[in-house]
Amino acid sequence: MVVSCSENYSYLNSIEFTSIVYHCLTIVEVPIHVYVGYLILFKSPNSMKTVKWYMFNVHFWISLLDVSFSFLTAPYILFPTFSGYGSGFLMWLGVDPFVQTTLVIILTGTTVLSIAVLFENRYTIMDSSYGFWSHVRKSLLIIFQLAAVTYFIPFYYLLPDQTSGLEVIMEVFVRSYGKC
Repeated sequence: MVVSCSENYSYLNSIEFTSIVYHCLTIVEVPIHVYVGYLILFKSPNSMKTVKWYMFNVHFWISLLDVSFSFLTAPYILFPTFSGYGSGFLMWLGVDPFVQTTLVIILTGTTVLSIAVLFENRYTIMDSSYGFWSHVRKSLLIIFQLAAVTYFIPFYYLLPDQTSGLEVIMEVFVRSYGKC
């Protein structure tokens, strides 16, 4: 049975509701991120001295990704297509959606990298031998950092023209939901 879009619409499906939820999450999460950062920096026991800055690095990138997602970009995803629209502060400022998407993608890459670096640090501390890994680890970390910041570049060339992309999205919506 094909149902038109207007019959499925509710306030819970709207971009306004999504934006309000994201911004309410920001109000809750920012004090928690600040408090956890304080705990990591100032209340960590001396036995965690070797891991404190790695933990803070992970926490910093996760917090930045969280705030960029919930406050700066606040994406409204249009399913079943992988498209969307930003309803965050950067959209209000008029920042290009590609720049917003790039910001979130770079922050995701640096967050994943910081988690990997934390585990790599734990491995290096547990492995007391100074073999091959100790000689290449810093070079690999620099290469991974460059990859985390630049891995989105090929996707820029895959972006369709926005007018033709909108036509394709509307065709998918009509096929999926009926007349919109």
